[in-house]
Amino acid sequence: MAFAKLVDRDPEEVLDYVMDFTAWVEAGDTIQTAGTSVILDGVSTPGGLSDLTVDTVVVGSNLVVAWLSSGTDGEKYTVKWLAVDDNSPVRTVVRRATQKVKLK
Repeated sequence: MAFAKLVDRDPEEVLDYVMDFTAWVEAGDTIQTAGTSVILDGVSTPGGLSDLTVDTVVVGSNLVVAWLSSGTDGEKYTVKWLAVDDNSPVRTVVRRATQKVKLK
């Protein structure tokens, strides 16, 4: 399965990446909770336990922003975003994107 591709990042950079959930959140609803995790070689690790670190997750409107840092040169990671809205019943949406870490 092909995932969206994030811009390559040097291991020393700390950059923000945005996932837009507007298409899945109905008018009048908002994202109530959100989170990210990192997957390397098919093993899912909660943010911060991988050598690619999810430093901060911020929710703004229907956008979820993840600040990523570290990582190993040459490795390709999958970053998973999860958003839960305040609809009843709640809607849970998961999106994934890949990122390559390489020295610049």
